[in-house]
Amino acid sequence: MIRLFTPFMTAALIAGCGPPIERDCSAEDDSRAEALPASLSETGLYADIDAGIFGDRVIEFSPRFPLWTDGADKRRWLLLPQDEQIDTSDPDAWVFPVGTKTFKEFALDGVALETRLNTRTADGWASVSYVWDGADAAKQMDAAPDVAGTPHDVPSAAECLACHGGRGNFTLGFSATQLEPAFRAQLFADGVLSSAVEGEIDLPPATLAGLGVLHGNCSHCHNATRLDQAQATTCFDPSITGDDEDEPADFTLPYDLSSVEDAPVLQTARWLLDSNRGSQILDRMSQRNTSAFEPSMPPLGTEIIDQAGIAAVEAMLPELPANGGR
Repeated sequence: MIRLFTPFMTAALIAGCGPPIERDCSAEDDSRAEALPASLSETGLYADIDAGIFGDRVIEFSPRFPLWTDGADKRRWLLLPQDEQIDTSDPDAWVFPVGTKTFKEFALDGVALETRLNTRTADGWASVSYVWDGADAAKQMDAAPDVAGTPHDVPSAAECLACHGGRGNFTLGFSATQLEPAFRAQLFADGVLSSAVEGEIDLPPATLAGLGVLHGNCSHCHNATRLDQAQATTCFDPSITGDDEDEPADFTLPYDLSSVEDAPVLQTARWLLDSNRGSQILDRMSQRNTSAFEPSMPPLGTEIIDQAGIAAVEAMLPELPANGGR
């Protein structure tokens, strides 16, 4: 496999013009991660890490539209501070209390390789990876390629900020859009959510599957409010331009689509996929940094092409509603 650029330090030119877009996020402020525990066993995820017993208040969850990470097996957990809940009064902008922790474990062939932690501090979110070695996992601030002799690459703490910092909901996978309605209802009944979130995405299955791929893999960078976020990073600018150079590409899939014509994600999909730029999106998904002029999408943490994701986007194209005047 050709790898001209590592997934944790890449400089590339977009569309063959303009200044290089740096994929090196080492200059980002990851100082909050320095204060996080040195080992996973100290983070509160486990009551007994040796026995694999999780804490009593740990909630396991699965997003509907996961990020592609080369087919690794993943598990995810939420841990809220005692007697706290998530403010869901704005269904599309959940607010997590200080002390919130989310965890994501990556494994291959049944062997855990790393567990990533995002936690909200009084000064903002902090992120870091813990690399497994036997019965516990140690904090890893810097990027680590091919851990445990596998193709799996661990991101740096700064790269975690680069992906998560473009969203107000830093957790990405724990949101009204990402959680099934029945699970949201159970969380509300259990007092985890402050308000019931009852809407649903009303789209044909093929359209939902294709837009879900774009939401889960693209929207944390390609969204209209990315640079407005408090922890948005500048190690790369994921802009996509069309006839209107100032118009952002927004792959955000709202949790409640009662009128599909009003969804920004559909406007973006029609604009970028139902036009002469459509091949660019699929081309970026179909390669892994084999060209300095066309870095892959997603650009970090992947060396294998997501064939199922490409197929879902392609199957969506005939199902997209009419262009609506664009």
